Amino acid sequence: AETAHRGYLLTGQSDFLLSYRGALAAHASLLEQFRARISTTPEGQGDAEIVTRLSRDKIIEMERTLDLFRQG
Repeated sequence: AETAHRGYLLTGQSDFLLSYRGALAAHASLLEQFRARISTTPEGQGDAEIVTRLSRDKIIEMERTLDLFRQG
């Protein structure tokens, strides 16, 4: 998602944005699979929460930069 996001910001080409959106769509499923595998212990549950929070924060950051890009 980050590579496509960066490509769109650098070029403005919508193909990058399509790749970015596709990566975000896959993200939720991959995150759930990760959480299921790692959350078998209390420590793993804590780690899963951290990864979930960090990935959510990164997506929010990328969406904000796209909003700023669109505003000019």
